[in-house]
Amino acid sequence: MRRKWNPIIAKIKSGNSKIASAIRNMKKLKDDELRRIVDPTQRKLSNFSRCQHIAYCELRGKRREEIEKPAPDNIPNEQLIANLKDIWKTELEKEAKRKEEEKT
Repeated sequence: MRRKWNPIIAKIKSGNSKIASAIRNMKKLKDDELRRIVDPTQRKLSNFSRCQHIAYCELRGKRREEIEKPAPDNIPNEQLIANLKDIWKTELEKEAKRKEEEKT
């Protein structure tokens, strides 16, 4: 069954795509001096993107085991994931309430 289009979900997906694109562009850098500067930023963006992906998938109903199986020394930031899910749940609830009000 196909899910209905939701502007909040579209916004989340768009944000994830933009971050992934930035990470790919950073990885393409050839200059060693520039790479040394960009590397920490790339790692931070990669970790943030990973947490966004996990939060998004869990919000859509997937279990963590279906999303990833991290190594013991590579655990995601659970606080960030919980915060993202809370923010997005609030936005989704507001959107649902707005749509319900439009119907009446």
